Amino acid sequence: MLLALARRYSNERYSDGQWMVNAVIAAATKTLPKPYNHHRTLTTCASKNPLTDVVHSGQPDPDGHSFGSYFDADDKPREECGVVGIYGDSEASRLCYLELHALQHRGQEGAGIVCVNDNVHKSITGVGLVSDVFSESKLDQLPGDLAIGHVRYSTAGASMLKNVQPFVASYRFGSVGVAHNGNLVNYKQLRGELEENGSIFNTSSDTEVVLHLIAISKARPFLLRIVEACEKIEGAYSMVFGTEDKLVAVRDPYGFRPLVMGRRSNGAIVFASETCALDLIEANYEREVLPGEVVVVDKGVQSICLMPHPERKSCIFEHIYFALPNSVVFGRSVYESRRAFGEILATEAPVECDVVIAVPEHIYFALPNSVVHINTYFEQNFNCAYRSGVESSEWCGIAVI
Repeated sequence: MLLALARRYSNERYSDGQWMVNAVIAAATKTLPKPYNHHRTLTTCASKNPLTDVVHSGQPDPDGHSFGSYFDADDKPREECGVVGIYGDSEASRLCYLELHALQHRGQEGAGIVCVNDNVHKSITGVGLVSDVFSESKLDQLPGDLAIGHVRYSTAGASMLKNVQPFVASYRFGSVGVAHNGNLVNYKQLRGELEENGSIFNTSSDTEVVLHLIAISKARPFLLRIVEACEKIEGAYSMVFGTEDKLVAVRDPYGFRPLVMGRRSNGAIVFASETCALDLIEANYEREVLPGEVVVVDKGVQSICLMPHPERKSCIFEHIYFALPNSVVFGRSVYESRRAFGEILATEAPVECDVVIAVPEHIYFALPNSVVHINTYFEQNFNCAYRSGVESSEWCGIAVI
């Protein structure tokens, strides 16, 4: 019902806003994440290619499982990851860390940061929350003014270090790191073709396909390798790449997943999945990365059209569930969207009841701003009382109903 009303609200009351027109609903079935030990954090730090470092030679992990036994356990879509990227700040890795904290709601199963210093990629990734994975000593190992980061959320399968992004890979002409939010619908087809031609995969993530496509491309310069790879993949993707001297942000032609750009007072360019991450590091929001756009940052900011983008099909679930209420997603306040959804739901689908109980952070925003007036509002308009009956725990990573 809420989805139907949201769609109607989009078409009837905000027909001029393209962000929700023909919205695509993320339909992947969610399950509660498996519990993990927050005190046991698996990390890796490598100078060139962590993909080859994280797959151990048959040694069991602390739970008694070999890493090889997990290899195909986690090839499901990841709808709610968060990505960040920073260029031009000497504290890039620490700013990435803060941004990932702001995006923790988008993924609690793993986190990682890749920095570039003296043309060398260094990576630290781990299973658990951002605060579990990183410490001051670990951030000290990530110098440089270019960094990308990722928080991971998967809908099924095990949480494994080898699947935690960002990924880094070396190829003939250098190295590249990538962090990806979304899922590629032609992943299995592309992976099969690449394996037929001799490619060897170290993870079960669809993101690794992008790295292989970049490696086998013959396009020059390197930026065109990224463009060529993105032209072959299909599905939802908002990605940030860290090359040896550039930060590149890419969004799929339909604009399924959000990606925004901001700028700090010192001129550093920042990318993030949501604007709330920009707020935490005092970066000013500038604009969305447009659907089908490639934004390249080095000495300046360059924009390239990846391909002609069709009608925008932004995921409505970003406004219903994924994003924080203080974020602006697809050009509209998430708070205002949820408030409007709730107003229409209450008006168009009234029920005879004694008590109304809101789901925290979602339907609650349909109510008046002042908590004092909530009960009066329901008594006057719907002849029922408002009560608090569902609470979310600050100690759990994510609550799924």
